[in-house]
Amino acid sequence: MKITLLMPQSDMYRKGGIFPKALRYAPLTLTTLAALIPEELNATIKCHDEASEVFDPDTCDADIVGITVITPTSKRAYAFAKKLRARGVFVVLGGVHVTLVPDEAIKHADAIVTGYAEETWPQLLRDFAKKQTRKRYDQGHSYQFQSVPTPRRDLLNRKPYVTMNTVQAVRGCPYKCTFCVVPSAWPQYMHRPIKEVVAEVEALDGDSFLLLDLSPVEDGRYI
Repeated sequence: MKITLLMPQSDMYRKGGIFPKALRYAPLTLTTLAALIPEELNATIKCHDEASEVFDPDTCDADIVGITVITPTSKRAYAFAKKLRARGVFVVLGGVHVTLVPDEAIKHADAIVTGYAEETWPQLLRDFAKKQTRKRYDQGHSYQFQSVPTPRRDLLNRKPYVTMNTVQAVRGCPYKCTFCVVPSAWPQYMHRPIKEVVAEVEALDGDSFLLLDLSPVEDGRYI
């Protein structure tokens, strides 16, 4: 099975855009999804972040393509999906935008994943191998933020990023600000076990890392 994971980017952040290297850090979405792919599938995996390299849907060699979507990149993601599906590639859409407007996204994909994907993404892939996929996979909000697999950082091109050492310790936010998308997309405020975070940081190359958390210090009992 050949699996490609894609993160479309806006004009500014895309390779060749105005954002300098100092503002480009390795994303965790693609590398975490890659780490969640079941070993028994013996998959060939590729990760494409448009911040670091050009993606060509006409030459993409994959059986299944998973695209993570945020609202500013949704039109680009849908355009990629249309071209890929026309070539017979199975397209899965997921991410914040898909979680917020699933009825829109499902029109552009063979399957969608809403909410967290730690359980549903592996299940979708097993279903795909058996040719028994559903149109929609929704994990809901029952996930406990622990036993996180080590992201497949080796699948990203290191050169375009200021750091590869991106880490996540919390998800969500304890506040429910009406102007913010977080309460709708990630209604739970979850803490990852500190021992797990420390173990991941200690295994990284170099002596620095970047926390990608939305609200890392709001709960004094955790820090």
